[in-house]
Amino acid sequence: IICNTLKLTTDISKNIPNNIGEVYKNFLEIIKNREIEREGSKIEFLVICRILMVLAYKKYEENFSYFGENNFLYAIKEVENKFKTRVSYLNLLKTTEIINEIVRSGFLRQITDKEKIGHAFIHSSWEDYFAASYIVEYKDRIKKLINKHLIDNKWQDVFLVVTNLLPKADGFLLKMKTKV
Repeated sequence: IICNTLKLTTDISKNIPNNIGEVYKNFLEIIKNREIEREGSKIEFLVICRILMVLAYKKYEENFSYFGENNFLYAIKEVENKFKTRVSYLNLLKTTEIINEIVRSGFLRQITDKEKIGHAFIHSSWEDYFAASYIVEYKDRIKKLINKHLIDNKWQDVFLVVTNLLPKADGFLLKMKTKV
């Protein structure tokens, strides 16, 4: 997936990204531009990305294997609380409609496990990217995250992507060094 994403972003933008964070940001920009052209979408692509950020972060934080309806409801509420006026239209949609729109974006797949139905990211690298994006957006949580998860192997790729997404990662890296 990473190779295909890199090839697509390089082919379209004609620039070679400097790091994995740029690869994903460029890819999302391409999708966003195509999404604008797509008819029938009930939710803005940026709102879908913000919901995916919350879902990915919560999945890492709480260590569950896939997202159920309660996880989606939590993520939707968090996005609504942060961006009150911009996403007020979400209140007009049913939860299943919102979940279907998010799945339609192509980042999640449906999982059926015995009686339960849930969703998961199509690839862990997208989960890493969206969790890292969440951390960068909510910078006030970085110190707490470093203290809590720096030596946790499952967070290693997320922290790597965070360093790629931060405009100046020096402070982040110093906090990590101090913790070690």
